[in-house]
Amino acid sequence: MNNSKRYLYAMGIILSSAVSYADTKIVGGLVPIKASNISNEVVAVVDDVHVNIGDVVERGDRLATLDREYFELQHKLAESEVSLSQAEFNASKRQLVRIKGLYEKANASVSQLDDSQRLFEVSKAQLKVAIAKRDLSQNTLKKTIINAPFDAWVGARYIEKGQLLNTSTLMFELVDISQLKVVFYLLENDLNLIDKSDFIEVSIPVLNELTLNAKIEHIAPQQSSIQPGYRIEAIIDNNEFKLRPGFTARIRLPDTEQELVGE
Repeated sequence: MNNSKRYLYAMGIILSSAVSYADTKIVGGLVPIKASNISNEVVAVVDDVHVNIGDVVERGDRLATLDREYFELQHKLAESEVSLSQAEFNASKRQLVRIKGLYEKANASVSQLDDSQRLFEVSKAQLKVAIAKRDLSQNTLKKTIINAPFDAWVGARYIEKGQLLNTSTLMFELVDISQLKVVFYLLENDLNLIDKSDFIEVSIPVLNELTLNAKIEHIAPQQSSIQPGYRIEAIIDNNEFKLRPGFTARIRLPDTEQELVGE
């Protein structure tokens, strides 16, 4: 049709060309498949930092170590309290057994039995409290060692050795880029062109229009409040790590181009 126009919905913006029949594609971006901000949970001085920006880490690798001296002393104190409470509990248990034996032979009164039972229950409760305090101190001590929660790249580092950290201080940003999400937005007219699990064609301009296939994983049920249209996420493999978060992606959908009769 001589006067046809082609429209592309790209990030909610309608682009039109009256005469060009070149392929037009939806514009999106690449984001990590997984990302996490790592913060500390205890007030402490940074004893050592074991990674830097760009390092590759595996789950469980040490990222940083905080000063442990205070927390080790707290844990030793808690362990001593457990030992003391255990000894008192054992003694009260033996005493209760002895008093029960005497009571059965009419050599101990009811009040003596009640007192012995009460002391046993108190020592039992104190032992439970001491064990809980020990476990809590051990858990706090573990928080002085910061480990990677998943395989990732260190995207950012915000701490230095000797720095005093308050709780919830941002220490690192970790990103998993073994796969990436291709994020783009579609207006309602284009939603019927895709379904979950469909494969779409994605080209990366900065890599000389490298073309890859991505599988649609998520389609938002409602329009975004910060971008025009419905958020779509597709997953793309990044085995050779050529792709980076932030790269622009151009997405071709089935029947993306629409010819409409113009003036």
